[in-house]
Amino acid sequence: MTKTKHAQLTEVYQAKPQQKSIKMHSNVILTFNTDMNEFDDFQEVFNLNLRVSPMEKSSFDFLNRELFPRIVEKCSTLSRDPKDLIKISTASDWDLFSQTTGLPALCDLCHPCKWFFGYDRLDLDFWERNLMVRFGFGLNASFYELFTTQLLHGGK
Repeated sequence: MTKTKHAQLTEVYQAKPQQKSIKMHSNVILTFNTDMNEFDDFQEVFNLNLRVSPMEKSSFDFLNRELFPRIVEKCSTLSRDPKDLIKISTASDWDLFSQTTGLPALCDLCHPCKWFFGYDRLDLDFWERNLMVRFGFGLNASFYELFTTQLLHGGK
């Protein structure tokens, strides 16, 4: 009895060892454009473990799927509004990403692993503008207003 091509392919696929995702540690600093009186600090610092699959398509897609939605969740947990975000800074184990996927890490692509936001910033790149649209980051934040206020108050 001969097997159909579909049955043969199904057997081959099922016989392959399933590749597991790896946890990549990431330190995240969120900087907000909020009043010091409303919160104790302008920043929130926390750690995340991001799941890296050997089948990742790019470091950009990986972060869009793994990091940014979790930042929105963390903002909710911290009672912070993502619309008040002016900067996301990260430090991650990008060597682990490269070893797991065989792809270049974000820092290998000359990206600083920081994203800036603000509705009146003219220097944002496409990715930053896209994150503002997709996740609402920085929609309430005015870079120029913050800068002017700091200048008026002697950098405080």
